[in-house]
Amino acid sequence: MNVAPEDAVHRKWLGSCLPEAIMPLTFLSQITRVQRTNLIGRIVWQVTAPVSVISLLTFNLCAQPLLPADVGTTVNGFQDDFDETALSPNWVVSGVNVFSVSEGLLHITSATGDPNHLLYEFPGYDNSVQEVLARIRVLNFGSGDPVRGGVGVGVDPVSNQGINSLFRNNNSEGQTGNHLAFLDDLVAWGPGQNFVWQPNTWYWLRVRHEPNSASQGGANDVFEKIWLADGSVAEPANWQLTWDYTPAYSARTGYAGITASSSGGVFQFDVDYILIKAAGLPHILVAPGAFVQMPVTITYQPQSQTVTELFPVTFSVGVSGNPTPTFQWYKSSSAISGATNASYSIPSVTYRDNGAQFNVVAQNVVSNVTYAVTSSAATLTVIADTNPPVLLAAQALGPSQVQVSFSERI
Repeated sequence: MNVAPEDAVHRKWLGSCLPEAIMPLTFLSQITRVQRTNLIGRIVWQVTAPVSVISLLTFNLCAQPLLPADVGTTVNGFQDDFDETALSPNWVVSGVNVFSVSEGLLHITSATGDPNHLLYEFPGYDNSVQEVLARIRVLNFGSGDPVRGGVGVGVDPVSNQGINSLFRNNNSEGQTGNHLAFLDDLVAWGPGQNFVWQPNTWYWLRVRHEPNSASQGGANDVFEKIWLADGSVAEPANWQLTWDYTPAYSARTGYAGITASSSGGVFQFDVDYILIKAAGLPHILVAPGAFVQMPVTITYQPQSQTVTELFPVTFSVGVSGNPTPTFQWYKSSSAISGATNASYSIPSVTYRDNGAQFNVVAQNVVSNVTYAVTSSAATLTVIADTNPPVLLAAQALGPSQVQVSFSERI
């Protein structure tokens, strides 16, 4: 926070959030110390001066989305937001090519044949201990055993077989309805998880392959967790589904990536971010370009204001949400043409604006659902200007021109 030695505060908001309350500062001498205290959901700035002038600023924090644990950390890995017009060269189709990229999404359509993978074949990374984090949305699905799609690890590029964590709706694993299940390609289905996923909804799916994982007790080989990816839910602390598939079956080795449906099973889904972690991959900072989507919320309401006639006034609203919300301001329930920003200004108020109420509607679309919030109404009080303008100066500009200056706008 930068503080100037004057009756003002230069501040940088987090996103589009505004403080809940701002108390004016008056500085009688140079500030000697600025102390920040982090409280629950709030930040308090205590400004201490050598004389008895202390002001307290209370800021309302933006509602920050809950992100996967990796975000902001440095790992050995590879990440892709699929922002390019084509897949990067190290992505290799193994099986039927039902993978395409557009509008920042990897699209996966239904596939014939079995199995079908899109593998990240970067040379030299660990072919056994791998972890994948992907943000997935199921668009369309049918019924039956071939209906599946998700993430693959330890997939042999020659046999095209590995371990998968898949969205399913077939009950062969003892589950009913929409759920998730492990699959060892062309060998056996593993256990299922009773997570009732919904179509057209984004989920984070994390899968780890580490045969006889010492850090997890030395028995299980595959681990999985899934949670809602709209920023409202924290990543679960523990793995939700595990599978000890060795030594009953051979340990899989290979590459990690995305798994499509099989044998014509109808299953279409999108991926807008993937992180593959494994020894041998470059050091990267985990930073998804496609930020987690969040429904719009209001973080700072427009405030009622009192101004003198002919002076300017500005009403502002603070919001959080991703994608960026749109705005429409209203005056006494009527939409104001062109007032579509987070702030609305009147350059010169007239007395007929006295008592007018202003509010704003902000909205965005998350997972194909439109969210809209309406702010509280702010009242504008206009003080009539009963004092006539005062002539301040007059200057001749030519034989027939005179420039005059008044104390206020006429």
